[in-house]
This record gives sequence, C-alpha cells and structure tokens, in this order.
Amino acid sequence: MTMRTVHTFKFYSFEDGTFKSKSKAKKKGKVKTSPNFNLYSITPFVMLDPVICILGAGILSIAILEKILEHQGHYALAETLHMCFNIVIPCVAFGFIWKLMLSAGELFL
Repeated sequence: MTMRTVHTFKFYSFEDGTFKSKSKAKKKGKVKTSPNFNLYSITPFVMLDPVICILGAGILSIAILEKILEHQGHYALAETLHMCFNIVIPCVAFGFIWKLMLSAGELFL
C-alpha cells in the first residue's frame, strides 16, 4: 500500500487555475484520458430513435382511424378498437419507458 501525498493550494490559485501548471510539470510523461461520461452526449435528438418514431406514428394513425370510424357511424368497430387500445397503449408506454431506461443506462456504463 502506497502513501498518497496531500497537496495544499491557495484559494486564489485554485480559482485562477494556476495550480495546474505546477502539477503538469511533474506529470509530463502521463497520458491524459478522456472521461467515461460526458454530459454533452445527452441531447433531445435521442428521442428521434426510429423505433420510437414508428410506434408513435402507429398509435397516432390508429387514433385517427378510430375518430374517422366514429364520425362515419361505425360505433361498434370504433368501440372495439377503443377497447383494444386500453390494453395496447399501456403496454407500449411501459415498453417505451423500459427502452428509454436501457438506452440511458448505456450512457453511464
């Protein structure tokens, strides 16, 4: 087990960032590595995943079809479609949340 050394810096040198110039001279041969997680990689364009877009378009088109059937007087067919939607939409919503959590988890691993 090795002992670690403790370095003290003055507050003003810490705020200016001048303390880094002294420590870099000692670690000249060390290679700088990139961080494992970058906050700039999280963007709203993650929501443009093709699977999510197809599911959203499918749900919207079936909802529009239900309204058209209701408007034309096909109430029994619209009611059947509505009863199926009461089962399908929660399943799709939970699947979407699950996929979103898995894709967010890949950012942290």
